[in-house]
Amino acid sequence: MLVASKYQKNNKMNCSKINQIPFSQILDNFGMKPVKQTNKESWFLSPFREEKSASFKVNLASNRFHDFGNGAKGTVVDFWCRYKSCNVKTAIKEISNIFSFPKQVIITKQIPRNADLKESAPQLKIIEVKPLSINILKDYLSQRGLSNRVYSYINEVHFEINGRKNFSIGFMNDNGGYELRNKLFKGCSSKTITTLIKKGSTTLCVFEGFIDYLSYLERTIENENPVVRDFFMEINESFLILNSLAIVQKAKPYFSQFEKVDLYLDNDRAGQRLTDEILSEYSNINDCSKTYNQLKDYNDFHIKSKETSENFLKEVKSLRL
Repeated sequence: MLVASKYQKNNKMNCSKINQIPFSQILDNFGMKPVKQTNKESWFLSPFREEKSASFKVNLASNRFHDFGNGAKGTVVDFWCRYKSCNVKTAIKEISNIFSFPKQVIITKQIPRNADLKESAPQLKIIEVKPLSINILKDYLSQRGLSNRVYSYINEVHFEINGRKNFSIGFMNDNGGYELRNKLFKGCSSKTITTLIKKGSTTLCVFEGFIDYLSYLERTIENENPVVRDFFMEINESFLILNSLAIVQKAKPYFSQFEKVDLYLDNDRAGQRLTDEILSEYSNINDCSKTYNQLKDYNDFHIKSKETSENFLKEVKSLRL
């Protein structure tokens, strides 16, 4: 069984967690879109004045802003206080009410079910969480068809398990723990769903794992085509990542809160069995797995679609030579 370490029971996010929310999501809440973007920074028209040339920079690694027009700089909370002309307490309250994000880190440890066992099960401890920097992890994401456009949604997590150190991509869940993935390791520091709920959203997109979720972002919201990107920005969808089919009961209460629920589960026996179960219980469900019914999951669909697109471009270029 899993026993969670003690943590402060607080329904509001603290400054540390709020400042981890990607600036792109904060600014998107106010309808602000980047004018230009690289793998290190994004540039926006300043929200503090009218201007034609972007002077508001967001550093993607540190998740901090710098307004070169007035010299203002700082964190998400600093920006919110300045933009809304409020104090820190009010900023925390307002951001917490808009963004449904994890509150604090929980590190869990496993204890044996059989009291007669002499050795305990593996214990996982988070050592450090920081922006993605290790090339091995970037290469792994690339193999899954993912680029730097989704880096701001994940972290690089260093952890220890049974005294052995490791590192992986980390995706935060609603316990404040992390889903952990690298090419050779799959685990978590605490198991629960991840909810990313936007105010005023009427559609909930449900994914089985966070790689599928990132694949959806890459194809839609973070798409290089501005027409595609702007279209999906306007839809204002909310997202729920199961992280494990075994805990779907934690997700079900959210289904009735939306006009439509789009299911993007795997096309294996377990995924389709759960899809059929949810379809029988709710009338607002849309089975999106039909879109990729010949493939394993949404990430596989994303990779195949990307390969097809790249091959088509190569053919077009060869015709021009």
